[in-house]
Amino acid sequence: CIGTAGNAVAGEVARLLGDCDVGVRESAACALGRMGTAGKAHAGEVARLLGDSDAGVRKSAAWALGHMGAAGEAHAGQVAVLVGDGDATVRIVAADALVRMGTAGEARAGEV
Repeated sequence: CIGTAGNAVAGEVARLLGDCDVGVRESAACALGRMGTAGKAHAGEVARLLGDSDAGVRKSAAWALGHMGAAGEAHAGQVAVLVGDGDATVRIVAADALVRMGTAGEARAGEV
């Protein structure tokens, strides 16, 4: 966690979720997943990347949401869809994210 200064930083990082470079989007999602409370405030923005055309971005978004506690759990249904993704790495990370989401993830995993 990066403490209270993280709120300002997280906002700057969240802006990068819309960058045209896939590597920047991947890194921004992962960074928000590591920022604790400050990053959790941007879970909805990260969740939008679950539909990205790039597999690496989808994987990073699922990973981040899996590390955001209750904020990520709110998007368990969207993460569960990725368990059927065409990319094996995305499927694995999505399944792991659902496990990290506890009961919310477990409930959604049963729907897949």
